Amino acid sequence: MEKAQAIEQAATDLVLAHGYDAVTVDMICARAGVSQRTFFNHFPTKDIALLGDVSPWLDEEAAERFTHSTGPLLDEAARLIRLDPRFARSDPSDIARRIRAVASSPTLRARQISRVDALHPRLEELILARLTHQYPNETDHARRDQAALITQMVFAVMRFTAQLWADAAATGQMPALDPERISDLVAQALTKLRP
Repeated sequence: MEKAQAIEQAATDLVLAHGYDAVTVDMICARAGVSQRTFFNHFPTKDIALLGDVSPWLDEEAAERFTHSTGPLLDEAARLIRLDPRFARSDPSDIARRIRAVASSPTLRARQISRVDALHPRLEELILARLTHQYPNETDHARRDQAALITQMVFAVMRFTAQLWADAAATGQMPALDPERISDLVAQALTKLRP
């Protein structure tokens, strides 16, 4: 595990210093003090060394509770999305640096977005099930449109949160963004959309 962390750290440092396109696996190995064989034992590509080897996923155990809940829909939908537990246990400044490294590269941003977008159909399906359960008198068409919009909003909140972390890291601040603060911010913003 220490070697994997050293590789991730080296990849992040190098991308922040030189840009994604200029960084090679050889450079990462030299910086981390590992062989290419060790690198490839932990990560199949340099992208994965930066993005993590576990793609985000939906918590299917929580999905059933979600579809029958009456709590704050947007907040609960966002909480269904799970990240690599190693990433969640990392030092917040390391997380912010990795987010900054990913955000600095259109290639990495696109790959990360595609990993998260893979969750889109299932999340929309769960949101639709919840709307169907909560609002049985609305038309199917209305519920489908609402489910599509809410799903887009969930991903927008995720992108916004990641950008806040990256911005905080860029200024040397420790990001202090807990889910409750983001939830409160979303609630405040939503009340302003309809005067």
